Amino acid sequence: MIAQFSTGNQTRIKQGLIAKAPLEGWHYGSKEIVKEFHIYHSVAIECGGEIYDIDN
Repeated sequence: MIAQFSTGNQTRIKQGLIAKAPLEGWHYGSKEIVKEFHIYHSVAIECGGEIYDIDN
């Protein structure tokens, strides 16, 4: 799964940091910019899936 991220984001993740959304992933609201990724887990969090496990 990590191969889906840019080289810079891979480095950030390996350092324990969060990935940054690319500019095309930013959503502009009336007074804020929301930067987000939509991440889908293999095992849903509510079913016991790990939140920060890169393989989930």
